[in-house]
Amino acid sequence: MNKEELIHKWLDHSLTTNEQELFENLDHAQELSKLDQALSDYKAPDFDESANFEKIQDTIQNISSKKSNYFKYAIGIAVAVIIGFVLIQFLPTNPSEITTQLAEKTNIKLPNKSLIKLNAESTVTYDESQWDDKRLIHLQGEAYFEVTKGNSFEVKTNLGLVRVLGTKFNVLQRKDFLEVICYEGKVQVEINDESYTLTKGKRVTFYNNQSTLKQDIKTTIPNWINNESSFESSPLWMVVDELERQYDIKINLQPEEKDRVFTGSFPHTNLDLAIQSVVLPLQLTSRKVDHKTFKFE
Repeated sequence: MNKEELIHKWLDHSLTTNEQELFENLDHAQELSKLDQALSDYKAPDFDESANFEKIQDTIQNISSKKSNYFKYAIGIAVAVIIGFVLIQFLPTNPSEITTQLAEKTNIKLPNKSLIKLNAESTVTYDESQWDDKRLIHLQGEAYFEVTKGNSFEVKTNLGLVRVLGTKFNVLQRKDFLEVICYEGKVQVEINDESYTLTKGKRVTFYNNQSTLKQDIKTTIPNWINNESSFESSPLWMVVDELERQYDIKINLQPEEKDRVFTGSFPHTNLDLAIQSVVLPLQLTSRKVDHKTFKFE
């Protein structure tokens, strides 16, 4: 048996006792055995024996005329490179995190073809490497979801958990306010120790430690997707926050006004109209302090 055949069988760990003795008598057999030992705990999937044999053969031929310490040095480099490659394959990847800035929206396509539309100043985080085992999205802010049917799906916020199976829904979580609206299919919402099942047209809100269920939502998608923010019996601080978020401005609001209730909407494409859409129904006035700061009083 020639040297090449011996090395092939060594790579395949199929040497007989006699062949093992022949292999051990080869030049550099000791260094090759050390390489095998170093890689014993780091076997990558789909190991290509032929390709690896060619790499080792090339290494032997290139350094055969040099001193043995050069060979040992080359083997050390080969071990480091291969182990590094294998570790990259097996170490978990960092979770994907997508964040929108002020006055920015974006679309996200998930590994299972589900779609997320992310509103301004919001963040979603998920681990793509674990997606086949657990489809979990962490959300801060507001997002609209179109979930591919037949796939379980969870959205976790600081205030509650949303579980779905093929549906369209919107989740809004800002500070201590949570709102979930179901536009298609069925959504299960867990808030504290309570659970709500929402079907098409239903909404649940959680604010000031109180949950409210509503059942007559008429729209088919959230208005913010069409560049309009809508509110129903919402605290004024939420409306002001959204104005700031959509236009990248600062609004000063008197403390006693923050919990006033607002029902209405404002556009995302005209700042003057947006401000008037909020202050006029509440009989407030708006004063411009500087080019990015306003005061409601």
